[in-house]
Amino acid sequence: MKDSHEFARVAALIDSAHITDAAGIDARRDLREISFQVKRDYLGLFEEIAIAMNSGLIKPQVAHYMFGYYALLCRESDDFWSGVNRLSDYWSLFNDFCDQMEVERERFVFKRADFRF
Repeated sequence: MKDSHEFARVAALIDSAHITDAAGIDARRDLREISFQVKRDYLGLFEEIAIAMNSGLIKPQVAHYMFGYYALLCRESDDFWSGVNRLSDYWSLFNDFCDQMEVERERFVFKRADFRF
């Protein structure tokens, strides 16, 4: 996410979209205008993290710490989903990942030992 200019832009817009001032209004408009391809690829990033987590390559608490915040904001953003069928079965892995991230958010306590290879 940090290496992609497009992903960084999406993350910044999603982070700003919940603000009620002019910047938030602009962010919501800009989110609606992002291409389907960028949105699909952004969602795909979270699905790749989910696969790594489900395969035991990354701990759930680490996935949450690094990606959960943005995945949950993305799922909650109606503006992001403009032009994307959020009810499609093909986003089941993304939604399952978000469900797991909600659980992690509720029980999250930073422990340095969790963040190592």
